[in-house]
Amino acid sequence: MRYSRIGMLAQSIMLEVQQYGLGSIPAYNLVSYPDLIRKELEIPDDLSIIIGIALGYSDAPHPQNKFRSPRRPIQEVVRFIGV
Repeated sequence: MRYSRIGMLAQSIMLEVQQYGLGSIPAYNLVSYPDLIRKELEIPDDLSIIIGIALGYSDAPHPQNKFRSPRRPIQEVVRFIGV
């Protein structure tokens, strides 16, 4: 699988778990500990660990999950041509 498709695969997995009432987050920092991951999940050395996805139950009321960063209006960052 090409690396350019990994993001699409991760997005599909993360969207699908919502169907089962789970939350998810891309956890790229997991690849920083390949030896630990290989040992715990029995992943052979000939396979590359390039992304991790944390799955679990969301805690929507938690203050950290209520934070919303300010966003610029879409008109300031996107230019529509031919519409």
